[in-house]
Amino acid sequence: MSEGNININGIDYDPASMSDEQNYYIGQIQDLQKKSAQFRFALDQVVVAQDVFTEKLVSSLELKEEE
Repeated sequence: MSEGNININGIDYDPASMSDEQNYYIGQIQDLQKKSAQFRFALDQVVVAQDVFTEKLVSSLELKEEE
């Protein structure tokens, strides 16, 4: 793949030779890929926080039962 080219279905394309509409689609796809990665990152944080709070709740319930 040449510098700046985009590979789609195994074929390299030069964005400079694409239409404005095609470049718009490329920009949309790239932005959505970034957002998807950010959402996965945030979801990982939420899942870990949820697990920690669940563990803390279970621990507090076990301590209460021991009293």
